Amino acid sequence: MDGSIKLLYCLVGLILREKIISAYENIALNKNAWEQYPYNGRPWGADKAVDGRFSDRSASGGQCTISGNKKINATWRVDLGRVLGIHHLTIYLRTDNLPWDSSNDHAARFLGFSVYISNTTNKDRGFLCYKDINFTRATIPNITTIECLKHGRYVIYYNERFPGVTYPVGYSKYAFNELCEFQVYGCPTAGFYGENCTLPCPQNCQERHCNIVDGTCLGCVSGYKGPRCEKQCDGGMFGLNCAQSCGVCLENEHCHYVNGTCLNGCDKGYQGINCTKVCDSGAFGLNCNQSCGVCFGKEQCDYVNGTCLNGCDKGYQGDTCKQECPDGRYGYNCQEICSTCTAIRRCDAILGQCSAIRRSSDSDTNKSLLFLYGVLSSLCLNVGLNICLIFWTCRNKCRGRKRQEKRITQLSSEPLKPHTEKRITQLSSEPLKPHTEKNADDEESVLYEDMDLIYDN
Repeated sequence: MDGSIKLLYCLVGLILREKIISAYENIALNKNAWEQYPYNGRPWGADKAVDGRFSDRSASGGQCTISGNKKINATWRVDLGRVLGIHHLTIYLRTDNLPWDSSNDHAARFLGFSVYISNTTNKDRGFLCYKDINFTRATIPNITTIECLKHGRYVIYYNERFPGVTYPVGYSKYAFNELCEFQVYGCPTAGFYGENCTLPCPQNCQERHCNIVDGTCLGCVSGYKGPRCEKQCDGGMFGLNCAQSCGVCLENEHCHYVNGTCLNGCDKGYQGINCTKVCDSGAFGLNCNQSCGVCFGKEQCDYVNGTCLNGCDKGYQGDTCKQECPDGRYGYNCQEICSTCTAIRRCDAILGQCSAIRRSSDSDTNKSLLFLYGVLSSLCLNVGLNICLIFWTCRNKCRGRKRQEKRITQLSSEPLKPHTEKRITQLSSEPLKPHTEKNADDEESVLYEDMDLIYDN
């Protein structure tokens, strides 16, 4: 009873397998084919293996590819036209329509053959789909089906018989590719999978290539992971296959899952788009915009907080070594006490010697005082000039008035006609006209005009 159940399971499995296999399409049919060593002068070219005819598997039938004789290697390939999903291969070998057993000499010619799937014509850059290491002349089948769930453009048959290499018993002396039909079953349209090739591959599959059976991605586009590439990179990783590490982003944020950029900038001590580069020499902190102090031996301060790990150089103190030694101290970390210096000569913070050289702070103070003196001098000069101008203007007005009064006096002492006395009195009582205040010469000329008028009258 148990044996019957096992047999039933085996039959069901074979039926299902044949159903799945038959659901795929022969995507090699009538495609371009090539072989390394054609048999000259005979109609046995590489295309015979993909023409769909293999009822007569003899040389005379004209339905098989037959390569040249006495070659140490043999290569045949078919170009599918583009990268497609492949499920399995079926190979029909040349039999010359004779019984297929150890007595058939053609069986020896196929022992040790290999099949590659590649995106280029170079088999060594492709995937080894199958390599025969077990068959003998008595066991090799003349129809071989090989499951190979891969993607590729070229399917390559290869065999070799190199001199100096010891091959198993039963192998032929030379290599051949005598193929009556080479069928490649898969999906004729890229980006689909399933028995009927109607299910689209997940959108994040690399080049939209997925397993032809279950739809799992053969690789993910940048930033995604998982069997169907449905998850974004996490855990501090980004990029293709989530294989690259993020930099040090601000507040330990995760970088962009595709290109690794830190969207809100870098944390303290780091710079660059991906925040993978530490601050340049002499800088530290957020955006590397703070300057280090004077660390011991001019060493780089801590990139994050600016502290000098080995202390300060001579003349400076503090965690960041930016504070100069106070008066009376000098040396490393300001630990040394200066000798007594006069009021004019101060203790040098680096060597401890009394020096008359002013510190940079005194120099800055002197520069500020000189600037202030310059401003005050300019103000005083402007005030003085304005006072002089006012004085000069008033003096000219006074001179003009005195000339007017003098002229009136001279004219009034001369005998005048009666009707002119009224005009003289009116003229002496009138203020100077506005247009006569321009200058003394103008005033005098106007005054003379009035006096001449009076005199004439």
